[in-house]
Amino acid sequence: MRLTVTKAITKEEQPMPQLHHYVASGLDNVWLANGYRLKVTPHGNAVAVEDVDGLHQLLAQTLVGKPGRLTGKEFRFLRVQLGLSQEALGAMLDFSENAVSLWERKDTVPASCEHWIRMKVLALLEGDVPFSAAPTPQSPPR
Repeated sequence: MRLTVTKAITKEEQPMPQLHHYVASGLDNVWLANGYRLKVTPHGNAVAVEDVDGLHQLLAQTLVGKPGRLTGKEFRFLRVQLGLSQEALGAMLDFSENAVSLWERKDTVPASCEHWIRMKVLALLEGDVPFSAAPTPQSPPR
């Protein structure tokens, strides 16, 4: 379970139901209305997400079905969920690690690579295999 440190809450403040900006996914626009709880730790207040794997599966499913192009961050999220490094993905698609890095930073993912990763994630989702159990590809021989 991942913990994300949030703003400290004093005793005088009344905690109001609010959305939690979930940034651990690397995506900018994920807000949680439920499925998390506030925790007090020796290091301060924190947020515990109750089902990170389920949340990430839902995010991946949403991205796969998203109309239009994926952003670089969305592409990176799907790559990470597949357990692929930039080097491994580049080798699978016959591109360099630097090319994959550039796509993710500059939102310039080639359409064919975007379609490939959507299909790969869709196959994983329809196979009912948790992301955490997805096989990690072997590094290509050097």
